[in-house]
Amino acid sequence: MYNSLKILLRNLYRNALYTWINVIGLAVSLTAAIFISLWVQDEYSYDRFYEQIDNMYVLVEHSIENGSDDYREYLPVPLARAVKSEVPEVTAATAVGYEWFLSYLDFEGNRLFGEFQDFMIADTTFFSVFDMEFVEGSPAAAFPEANSIILTDESAKILFGNETALGKLLKTNTDNVFRVSAVVKKAPRNSMLQFKAMVSFEQSNRKERWGQWTSRCLVVLNPNADINIVGKKIAEVHSAHNSGYKADYPYILQPLSKHHLYAADGSETGIKNVRIFIFTAISLLILACINYVNLVTARAKKRAKEVGLRKVMGANRPRLFWQMTVEAIALFFIAVIIAVMLLYLLTPYYRVLTAKELSFSLFDSGTLQIILISFLSVVIMAGIYPALFIASFKPVEAFKSNQSEYKSRFSFRRSLIVIQFTCSAMFILSTIVMTGQQRYMQTKNLGYEKENIFSIDILSNSNAMNHYEVIKQELTRQEGIAGVSGSEQNIMDVGNFAIFSWDGSPEDAYFSTATVGLDRNFFDMMNMEFISGHGFKGTPADSSYVFVNESLVRLMGVNDPLNTTISVPGAGINNKIVGVVRDFHFRHMSEPVGGIVMYLPRNYWTIYVKTQAGKVREAIAGTEKVWKQLVPDFPLTYKFMDETFDYLYQKDIRTGYLFNAFAIIAIFISCLGLFGLATYTAETRTKEIGIRKTLGANILSIVKMLSKEFIVLVGIAVVIGIPIALYFANKTLQSYAYRISVAWWMILLAILIVFVLVILTVSAQAVKAARANPVKAIKTE
Repeated sequence: MYNSLKILLRNLYRNALYTWINVIGLAVSLTAAIFISLWVQDEYSYDRFYEQIDNMYVLVEHSIENGSDDYREYLPVPLARAVKSEVPEVTAATAVGYEWFLSYLDFEGNRLFGEFQDFMIADTTFFSVFDMEFVEGSPAAAFPEANSIILTDESAKILFGNETALGKLLKTNTDNVFRVSAVVKKAPRNSMLQFKAMVSFEQSNRKERWGQWTSRCLVVLNPNADINIVGKKIAEVHSAHNSGYKADYPYILQPLSKHHLYAADGSETGIKNVRIFIFTAISLLILACINYVNLVTARAKKRAKEVGLRKVMGANRPRLFWQMTVEAIALFFIAVIIAVMLLYLLTPYYRVLTAKELSFSLFDSGTLQIILISFLSVVIMAGIYPALFIASFKPVEAFKSNQSEYKSRFSFRRSLIVIQFTCSAMFILSTIVMTGQQRYMQTKNLGYEKENIFSIDILSNSNAMNHYEVIKQELTRQEGIAGVSGSEQNIMDVGNFAIFSWDGSPEDAYFSTATVGLDRNFFDMMNMEFISGHGFKGTPADSSYVFVNESLVRLMGVNDPLNTTISVPGAGINNKIVGVVRDFHFRHMSEPVGGIVMYLPRNYWTIYVKTQAGKVREAIAGTEKVWKQLVPDFPLTYKFMDETFDYLYQKDIRTGYLFNAFAIIAIFISCLGLFGLATYTAETRTKEIGIRKTLGANILSIVKMLSKEFIVLVGIAVVIGIPIALYFANKTLQSYAYRISVAWWMILLAILIVFVLVILTVSAQAVKAARANPVKAIKTE
């Protein structure tokens, strides 16, 4: 044992450069792989911690509208109760939505403010579906009265400090009074239930309205239930209670455990990114293992005499095999120590990059499993094969330094280099394409101006809503403000959809459109373009004006939309179209623009303030001044439209940043291995280089000689890797309705980067060898 340890340490010390190349490659790949695994585990963990998760489903309504499949996740509130009572396979059901107009809770001057998504509204059956930890109260008595309210522990702390919350009365901005009936632990971040407080539908007029599609409906099924049969029954129940609904298609029951990673129609959305990152993690580990195998087999000639001598002295093959394997194990554990240090050091920065509350613990079961799997992979790929290869040397051949025995091995090593740079070429082209897609999304003309404009959400602020016109007038008088307007919804994320018809529309088909109310000056302030017709005129007739976009005109198929009457009962519209607006993006770019109807609303939910160039501070100061005067009971919260845009696309942007970071790491590991091979090649050809220089060879010719083989191998890798990367890049881009095309220059740039990296990596050692003293080089061997 002592001799084996001494030999191990001596080999590691004598070959320090190659030792550290292997250790750094393994450490970096382990660090990146564990970081990726933390991200993947988090993505898979969403909503998977409920006791009934295996039988919990989100209802999705499926219909054909506008000539294509349409899927709705927000449904009428009473559907949940009807399904529970009329579908035997359903053991529990509940509806969950948002209490739109609630903006704060007040207890003796202590106020808990929140946006509309912070205040949830649910059926009294909520806790028969979702199990949450109760701090005060119990599930059985969660909603004893119509005015009951449930707080999270964080909300209760803000309102009551350390006092008990049960029975306390809370006032609201809507002049309602709620009594605290329970306090629950705040839901984990990876739960769909993110709220500060929850009230019941018993105090809302939505509980009996089949025409309002405003809540998610979730059900728990009997374990033996057939979801296809249940889907048909739910559609029939809906049709029976709502004469305007046609049960042409069964409801889709989407497992709650898949809700985060799959779209409502079951198509793959987030799961694609998860698979890409899993592939990346595996690739990183494989690349590090390839580095080890390449360097060990490349140095086989030097180890051959050592092995031959030890065999002559009596060492058997198992002992030699064990010695080589122990070297791989030792390198792995050194790499693990460095990786653990990097993980603890970089985790805070990784949290910022991913916007996830990820934490690393060496003794976490998931982390230990990853290290164990990595260990087995490294030992098998990077330890056992080289050990078997070196231990198989014949003593006589080893002393003769006959390399003919190893030619097939060298061919195998070339194959590994090709695999390494095939992966690198794929990562480089994928990075270029996805960076281009991100830049396209961030710079694409949305159809309206978003620079130097900030918005104020007043949906749940009844005071501001009631005094909108006064606030608008006062804001326009402030320094730095170029214009003020309003809309019924956030123009970047319009969520209202309604059934509509027009003169001559088919009677046996459903057509839906987005709807949004806009202030009179909205089109002008946002620089929106009219294709035909006109905008608001500033007269009483404005209340009857209806505007549509190009997409809706195409859907309607009418030649003269300005003379067409359009009916949208849900928005109270039955008027002629007076203007057609050029298409603009009012939802995520992963979806087509679609049709939208615009009109003058009764109320405004969002105020837009346009600042003068270079006077943003003055505009904000003026807004704060007006707000304190007119809406003193509410804090001013604003967000620039650029920030809103980034928020809507933050998941895509962050995923792109993550992929680029890990792709760069993969390329680094490949170049690290190539650097080691180039260094060893230069060392083994020192005498040849010295003779060539003595005979008149210049540095460039020697660099070409040492680089030629690597460049040929990388050329083969590019030919293989680029088409594969093109295929997967195009598949990924198809998930965006508006996307770039992979241009020829992107392919050329990827190839150029690969060859530049290879030439720089190899030339660094080739030039060093070529500049060495030829006399000294000849004496070396």
